[in-house]
This record gives sequence, structure tokens and C-alpha cells, in this order.
Amino acid sequence: MNNEMRIAAKIANELMKESPSGRISWPRFKKLMEAEGFEDIVTDKAYTERVRYYANKNKNDGITVNAIIDEVGEMYAAKRQVQTQRTNLNKIKRELVDDLTVITELKSALGTITLEPFQNVQEVPKNGQKDYAAIITPSDWHTGLLVGEMNHETQRKRVGEYLKAVTQYLKLMEVTEVYVVDLGDIIENSYLHIPTSTATCEFNTVTQFSSYIKLFLEFLQGLSVNFNVTFKGIISGNHDRLSKKDETLTGDSFSVIATELVSNTIALLGNKNLSSDLSGYHKDRVNFHLLGHNFVFVHGDKEKGKGESVIQKYMSILNEPVDYLTKGHTHSFKVETESHGRKIFTSGTLNNANDYAKGLGYYSTGSQMFLLVNKHVATAIDIELGHIK
Repeated sequence: MNNEMRIAAKIANELMKESPSGRISWPRFKKLMEAEGFEDIVTDKAYTERVRYYANKNKNDGITVNAIIDEVGEMYAAKRQVQTQRTNLNKIKRELVDDLTVITELKSALGTITLEPFQNVQEVPKNGQKDYAAIITPSDWHTGLLVGEMNHETQRKRVGEYLKAVTQYLKLMEVTEVYVVDLGDIIENSYLHIPTSTATCEFNTVTQFSSYIKLFLEFLQGLSVNFNVTFKGIISGNHDRLSKKDETLTGDSFSVIATELVSNTIALLGNKNLSSDLSGYHKDRVNFHLLGHNFVFVHGDKEKGKGESVIQKYMSILNEPVDYLTKGHTHSFKVETESHGRKIFTSGTLNNANDYAKGLGYYSTGSQMFLLVNKHVATAIDIELGHIK
């Protein structure tokens, strides 16, 4: 057996090993022989018979054929690729079967579920119930303040918008009982910061006071069209002093006079939906219980400490827990949560900030607040009014 036939037998054996049918691919055989330098091969019947003969006779020949190494390497790589694809396909099949099994089990489990109602859950009645009440807290109206083009007419428009927004909210929640506490600074007061305050007032202090009384009573009357309204008092703010700070006696305040005047006027109006109850009024604060919560209302100019210490102060004064402290003065809406879930609500002002307020760091564009109360919680809702010019 010459060298050509020895190489031919080796190539034939390798091709048969790699073929699933055990046959020799003669075109590939010829290609591999040409790669080994045998270019004039004619794969006729006589030649292929000789190759098969020597291939069967020399199956264990250890001869190295470079063309076979290259060809078999490519074949092996292709075979491994097919095997990998089959492995991945089988994995997908298994995962799909697992998913289908889970889905089947879920369907079976869901089919056995019986929905049971929660205990003590009842349908919420829509009419005739007093689940919610509201506390309206006008704050820092500073009647008579002049800031740029904003004047008392602007204030009237903003109060009208405040009334409209509150009414819409409370009608939506089917509120019937409404309580009103003014948090103070009812007027700008021409005498407070002379000459600054005089320059920023649209009219004198007496006119500011009478304008406030008229506007506030109109606000109460407006609320009483849709709700039972109880007036609880007007708290003394620092702008409500009758004279300069160092010359003012305790209790001397336009707010105290306004409270008595409004209360007496309500009695004369004979409006069945509007009443006055000053039992919790103490000039510089108002406190009362509503739906299981204890509320304290102050102006805020005397509350210098941190929130928790402020609440503790009034708990000591009242000798009972305080759930909510509501104040104004700083002209910006804020909600703070203290220990044991107690909250401090701070209301905004009706007006834009003047230069004096900006100098103290009080920036505002106008907003007012009210509290929506049920037996579980009181929620402060801020009504933006800065867009009203």
C-alpha cells in the first residue's frame, strides 16, 4: 500500500466516523485529498472500491493527516453548536412545562378560594351622617395691607375664592357641621411698625377694622348657606394690638373687640345656620374637642420653641393631651408631625409678602387652610390663592 492509498484510507475512516449514516462523502473525500497534495484523483468505482478495502483493513492506522485535523475540527465545532442548541431548546421546553404546571396549579388553587368579608366593615352611608366635620381657620388676612397692585379688593376676591373652594370640598365630603376660628392678624395696623406699616397700608386702622368685620361676617354668612356654622372666636395676633407692643395691656386687642362684635352680630342676625360658641375662647388661644380629638389654636407669634415643646406647653396649661396645634403668623402652609402622632398645622396668609415680611424671611403668595376631621384623623388642606389678583 503506497502513501497515497494510506492517506486515502485514513481520510475515508474519519469521514465514516463523523457521518451519522457511516458513509463516505466522496466530494469531501476528494477535497481533503487535494488538500494533502493529491489533485488528480478520479473517484470512479474502481478507485472508491480500493479506498474502502484499505480503509477496512487499516482502521487503526495512526498516521496524521493535517487536512483531516482541520476538517474534523470544523465538523466537531458545528456538532457542538448543534448540541448546545439542542440543550438550550430542551431547557426551554422544561421551563415551559414547569410554567404550565404552575399555572395549572394556580388555577386549581384559585378555584377553591372563597372570599369572605372583613369583620366590622359596613357600607358607608351617604346622607344624614356626621362622619366628617370641618374647622375653617382664616389666618393673617392683614386687612388694609397694600403690596404692589394687591389691595383690599384683591383680598375680597381671595376670600371669595377661599369660600368657594371650601364649600366644594365640604360638599364633596358631605360635611354639615363647620366651626370657624380666626388665627389672628386680622388687620395690618398702621401703628404697628411706624413708618413702615403706615406706608404699606391702603387706609387707616379704623377703616381696616371695619372692613375686616364686614368681610368676615360675609364669609360666615356665605358658609351658612350650605352648612351649620359655629363661630369659635378670633385669636389675638401681634398685628392686632391696640397700641405699641410695650404699651399694650394684656387682652387689649382688635381681635378681642372683633370677637365680641361678631358674636353679638350673629345673635342679632337670626340666621338658624349660624351660631356663636365662645366657651373655648381665651383671647390668645381657642381650644375645644371635636370627634374625639383635642384641638388648640393660637396665632403663633409666642411659639418660639420646637414643635414638641410647644405642644407640651399647652398640654401643661390645659392639663390634658393635645392632639393638634394649629397656628398662623409665619405666612406659609406647613404640616409637622411630633411624638405620639401629634401634629402642628401652620396656615398661610391671604396676601403676598411685603418688604417687611420678606426682611423677616416670610415669603408668601397667598393661601388659606381648613381642617377636615373625622374620628380617626384631622387633615389640613391648603387652598392656594396667589393666582387671584
